[in-house]
Amino acid sequence: MAVIQAIRRAHGETRLLIDAPNHLFGPDEEDLLVGMSSLAMFYAWRAYLYFDHGTSFYFWEGEKLDLFAYNETQYVRALEVFADCDLPSNAPEGE
Repeated sequence: MAVIQAIRRAHGETRLLIDAPNHLFGPDEEDLLVGMSSLAMFYAWRAYLYFDHGTSFYFWEGEKLDLFAYNETQYVRALEVFADCDLPSNAPEGE
């Protein structure tokens, strides 16, 4: 947990994770988003990642990631990102 607390402190968050269990990523924080997502997967933390366009991810058991999308366009785009990043997907064949 020290790693996450250090990252949060570096970005101005002084509250403990239990008191403020979230981070709002700015448009210029793509690297931080990837890094914190990687930590969640590496340490097998449960975490949600919500996007303002309605798609969200749920990290669980380390290597597992659930995708939620409000429409087919968002779903297909998320699968494209998975493919671009060589992430495994359990999507049915043809999707």
